[in-house]
Amino acid sequence: MERSLSEGLPDLIARLEGPGAALRASIDRASTILIASEPLPDGDAFGAMLSLRCFVEAAFGIASSREEARAGKGPKHVALLCERGTPPRYAFLDGARAARPPAGEDSEGFDLGVLVDGGVERCGAPVRAVFESCREKACIDHHRAGSRARYDLAIVDPERAATTELLATLLETEAWKDVRLSRPLAEALYTGILSDTGAFVYSLTSPWTHRIAARLLEAGARASLIGEKVMLDIAPEDLRLQSKVVLGLSTLCSGKLLLGVLTLDMLEGRAPEDVGYDRIVNPIAFVSASRATVLLREMGGEHWKVSLRSRPDLDVAEVARELDPQGGCHARAAGCTLRGPLDLVRRRVVLALSRRLGA
Repeated sequence: MERSLSEGLPDLIARLEGPGAALRASIDRASTILIASEPLPDGDAFGAMLSLRCFVEAAFGIASSREEARAGKGPKHVALLCERGTPPRYAFLDGARAARPPAGEDSEGFDLGVLVDGGVERCGAPVRAVFESCREKACIDHHRAGSRARYDLAIVDPERAATTELLATLLETEAWKDVRLSRPLAEALYTGILSDTGAFVYSLTSPWTHRIAARLLEAGARASLIGEKVMLDIAPEDLRLQSKVVLGLSTLCSGKLLLGVLTLDMLEGRAPEDVGYDRIVNPIAFVSASRATVLLREMGGEHWKVSLRSRPDLDVAEVARELDPQGGCHARAAGCTLRGPLDLVRRRVVLALSRRLGA
């Protein structure tokens, strides 16, 4: 990025100089690198995975095999592990097809493992097993109620609107100033920022967010294409699911709380892990007069994913952590996992929210 981008923000860049240099040193020491996130990554998580790979490629080069990879200034062997493969929504991005599920070759381990947009609590069991075997472990994230695990290097900034915004800011540090902002890198970063800001409307969106976005467009990011793919495109089956959830919405707490349920029976044979639930919960999160929205997603075996959204002044990350010690995320967008029959799970969630809604 042009150095003028950071003018007027010396404190922000200064805070990241040390972490940026530490990340560069960790990558320099490694010959094999794992980059991963959650099983079905959203735009910010997947964009961050691709972006970090671009960092490594620009600074060190990508080796064609483990045997070719070298520590120090030589090329690196980089594995993008995505438990369910490349998410179809982001397959248009350059380098997206490099993402793959864990395979036998990964049992050899990696010198460095980096989790982006969440920690070990959010990555699935197959990826977590590979990550835990890494000789050095790092996490890059922007969630306020994020991972509680220990890492050799943790770069976390809850003030950033997206993990990709945090990565874009790292490009302003001395350690990464040699990385050219190519179109593939710009598009990966823009995809993540657009996704996690809800197209620049969520509360963490700042003037810095817009300045970065402008620079990414100047570098060739195709805003219209990315906007359609990330924010607007919806599969027919997801549209049908959305309509089913909307028709079954419950209005509670004097209209302050909306609750939707997505059961296995509604999925028409699809695996629950393959459903992009954000296409369902986000449209109902802004119904007039409501202050909070809950989507209960059945995963099988009385196992429920709870997705929470809220208006300002209601911290649903606290609610998620109250319901599940492993839950959390953002103040206005959080989630957790609960077990039990639907009626019991529903009562627990409604009770926790009703106390905060004063109803």
